[in-house]
Amino acid sequence: MNTVGITEKADVCPSCGKEIQFESATFGDLSRKFTIACDCDREEREQEQKRKRAEDIERGTAIFRVGMQIGTGIHKRQRKMTFDNFVPLDGQQEAFDTCRAYAEDWTEKTEHGLLISGPVGSGKTHLGSAICNAIIARQPVKEYEAERYISCDPDGPVDYGENGLYYSGSLRPEYSGMKLISSVSFLNRIKSAYDSKDEDPEDIMDGYKEIKLLVLDDLGAEKATDWALEKLFDLIDFRYNELLPIVATTNLTTLEMKDVLGDRIADRLRSMCKLVSITAPSQRITAK
Repeated sequence: MNTVGITEKADVCPSCGKEIQFESATFGDLSRKFTIACDCDREEREQEQKRKRAEDIERGTAIFRVGMQIGTGIHKRQRKMTFDNFVPLDGQQEAFDTCRAYAEDWTEKTEHGLLISGPVGSGKTHLGSAICNAIIARQPVKEYEAERYISCDPDGPVDYGENGLYYSGSLRPEYSGMKLISSVSFLNRIKSAYDSKDEDPEDIMDGYKEIKLLVLDDLGAEKATDWALEKLFDLIDFRYNELLPIVATTNLTTLEMKDVLGDRIADRLRSMCKLVSITAPSQRITAK
């Protein structure tokens, strides 16, 4: 007859000092004795499982935020542009402080934007990207959202979905409530939609019109054709009327903006954005 039961108590647990219990099992003529796990062992394993779970969720959260950066339009180089690694030089401190305060205070109810003006290479794109990265870094991520990314490679290829379907565990664009795009890329995006059978240019335009925060980089670098100025005004005027903020960066001064972009665009931007001027020279280092 096979029997299982607690047959003896001996020794003590070196961790908690409680008596160690043994369980004996008899199967016919064969007997075996097994140690019953101490309560403290079970607690330790549970704590280890919780710690591992917390690490997994933290990793998944970080990778989910990479997905938010991708969904925002932040390229790999721009993902590294933060306020922490921006060292303000003469002519940059006021702009740095203003942009950082804007990122800290921004909510989906924020109505005003920023117009960051300065010479080429003076840190405008870094500050615009840092605003997006800082807002993403403080957005809450639900546990089930983080779980999808626990085993995902944050540097892996991006799955943009086919017919709305994604591969399990793939890195994909996630919604952040923001878009970051250069004015040249924005206009090219609209043009390409007109040439595509699969995209509606109005749907593309609406995505940039209606997003909670739009960061429009390098405004004024585009070729100022009538079509380009019409599309830019359509975008900016809609956001102006709907109290949706724009953070725009430009190499142009306020006077040059009127000459290059026209009175209507310049007037709208002055009305909806705080002017942030950078007087520092170019900080770019030529790669060797």
